[in-house]
Amino acid sequence: MNEHTETVLDYPRIKRDLQDHTVTPMGRALAAQLHPVTEVKELVYQHRETSEMVALLAADDAPPLASVVDLHPYLSVTSIGGFYLETPQLLDVALSLDAVQRLRRYAQEPQHRAVLLGRRLSRLADFGILLRQIRSAIDDQGHVRDEASPTLQQVRQTLRRLRERIQHRLQDILMRNRDVVQDTLITIRNDRFVIPLKADFRRALRGIVHGESASGATVYVEPESVVDLNNQLFHAQAEEERAIRDVLRELTTRVAVQRVGLAQAQQIMGEIDLIVAKGRLSTRMQGVAPRFTEAQQVHLIAARHPMIAEPVPVDVQIGPEDRTLVITGPNTGGKTAVLKTVGLLVLMAQSGLHIPAGADSVLPVFSEVFVDLGDEQSLQQNLSTFSAHLANISVMLKETSPHALVLLDELGAGTDPMEGGPLGVALLESFHNSGAITVVTTHHSTIKTFAVATPQIACAAVDFDLDTLQPRYRLVHGLPGRSQAFAIAEKLGIPPDIIARAQHETSMTQMRGEQLLAELELYRQELETQRQQIQAERENIDRLQTEAQTLLEQAKAADHRIRQELYAEGQTLLKTVRQDLDATIAELRRQAPEPSSGTFQIPFPQSDWQQAVQAVTSLAAELPETSAASPPPLQVGDHVRVRGLNIVGRVMTEITSQGQVQVEAGNKMLTVAAADLERTGGQHSETAPAASKRARQTWRRNPSVEPVEPELRLLGSTVDDALPAVEQYLDRATVQGIPRVRIIHGIGSGRLREAIADFLRHHPLVHRFHAGDTGGGTTIVELEG
Repeated sequence: MNEHTETVLDYPRIKRDLQDHTVTPMGRALAAQLHPVTEVKELVYQHRETSEMVALLAADDAPPLASVVDLHPYLSVTSIGGFYLETPQLLDVALSLDAVQRLRRYAQEPQHRAVLLGRRLSRLADFGILLRQIRSAIDDQGHVRDEASPTLQQVRQTLRRLRERIQHRLQDILMRNRDVVQDTLITIRNDRFVIPLKADFRRALRGIVHGESASGATVYVEPESVVDLNNQLFHAQAEEERAIRDVLRELTTRVAVQRVGLAQAQQIMGEIDLIVAKGRLSTRMQGVAPRFTEAQQVHLIAARHPMIAEPVPVDVQIGPEDRTLVITGPNTGGKTAVLKTVGLLVLMAQSGLHIPAGADSVLPVFSEVFVDLGDEQSLQQNLSTFSAHLANISVMLKETSPHALVLLDELGAGTDPMEGGPLGVALLESFHNSGAITVVTTHHSTIKTFAVATPQIACAAVDFDLDTLQPRYRLVHGLPGRSQAFAIAEKLGIPPDIIARAQHETSMTQMRGEQLLAELELYRQELETQRQQIQAERENIDRLQTEAQTLLEQAKAADHRIRQELYAEGQTLLKTVRQDLDATIAELRRQAPEPSSGTFQIPFPQSDWQQAVQAVTSLAAELPETSAASPPPLQVGDHVRVRGLNIVGRVMTEITSQGQVQVEAGNKMLTVAAADLERTGGQHSETAPAASKRARQTWRRNPSVEPVEPELRLLGSTVDDALPAVEQYLDRATVQGIPRVRIIHGIGSGRLREAIADFLRHHPLVHRFHAGDTGGGTTIVELEG
């Protein structure tokens, strides 16, 4: 298809919409490069893929695409000698590999019924080994791990030891020289560890000055005793950088080995992204896949222009008997909209996109689409509107074939009607004889008359309401429409004498034709009114049937609900009455005097009781089977879980009168309300240590449990807020098997620290605790194992 056609028919806007639905740069690039194709088999396959994706999206089963980086720039330089990818680039590679692996797993899961999508996914290579190599060497923040290589691990151990020695030595110097130091903090200047001295005492320590503060009150001195250690640290850091570069070079080499497979995987991801975007676009505009035919036939049912906010559906029928359609009618009636709708939907269909139309729409596959639309005036070439139209049509005449679609808007317009009409007829006849499917809009009566008189040329008119002067945006096949110039002029207030003078100038033949068209138009409107009335009555009948069905279902539901309520109330009442009746009879028997002979009996009213039971039971004749019985109460030895805490243990005592039991969990005895427990399905004979082990395994398998951080920050908290937080934190840490935690509470007045210490001193889960630093701002807590 030529670029002019795509631009005039708003095809680039469709491609931009398609790009908005993509998530990968590869998919966006493919959407930007999308153009109509003419191979029928390829089109049918593309539409099957789009239809399959629409079904997957409707079932919320789309493939797990992710927003990844286009790796082609990375892959193109991996073979350059000495070049290596940096950690952010390797992380991009890992994210892309991870997306490929997710797509592979999606294709292997049997519940996804995506045959065509599965064929594309089956071409994805397995990059699991390369992904593990990158992930094991680089963490999520882009830092190279210590374990990435033995050399790097050894160098970093050396670095840690050197930093500790330097800091210990500088701490000693700070403590011995408190009077001359500005602050007790060790800092770094010029990549060297230094201490801050008061400017007046810069000579109090032998060492190297590495600068001053902005105010000049502080000088940063590297003491002479740590110069050699700082030098060793500097050399170790250089060794660390070399070891990191070696790791990155090795990973880059591994990526380069698989760059062909990676490039193919990225291409496949882009193709899948494009198919998903096609499916999302189809869902948004309620599109369908048209049926392609070899016949010269365009049958669009309820076609809608996708760029119009609230389009009116229009039916367009061309062929198989007629291959040319002439559309007439007044201005603003929607003729151009019909023309653009037909052209744009053809381009979309031949791009593998669903079209916003009815399910039975039929289209041929066109080799080319030619359009002459709107105001083609060219100021650069000094061409008028009429000249620009003719220049465009001249090119079309040379290239038109029987497999082309020709769209001509306002044929013959822009010049003297006495010449424009005949010229339009000649052009229309030429396009018609070429065998191409042609759609033309016009006002010229000469062209209308030619269309009516020529076989295989059909006529249609856009509907127009003369009373409101508003178009109805519907296409009426079978009749040429009138321009309605005189009627519109009269409605808009043009004086009658002017309209009469204009009508007098119109030839008698044309007037008779216009009168005949008017009569036909009136007859058509009457038929349309009758059709609308019948349709309204039919819709009213359907509505009444729906309402009646709804009322019937509501009545049945109400009857069922009432029977259920009565049955439940009857059962409760029978139970209460039977208890009261048995108690009354027992009491009467107890209080009755001993008879002189035989046993005194007070008979139970069995017959009356059975009648009452039958009356209640009859209400349950249509009720469903009762649900399963409630689970039996907890027993000693049952394995249970504490709701909300995910603590698993074993019941050790019977339920007390207060509804509580003792549960053994992790060598701890907890008193818990029985209502907060649920069975885990374990055997009574399982030991408590085994239950504790299984509890930890259950936590590891349960991704919904949030892992506990190794430290709890309480800076700025009050005692009332802090103690509950500490208690909850210790419970979670014990459940997840963390043996040692840190509580950061700060120094302050010391009240919060003392309250936490007193709380830990009496807590059953705490083995021991001690200060975490010399300042007393943190506390280390060791928990019971």
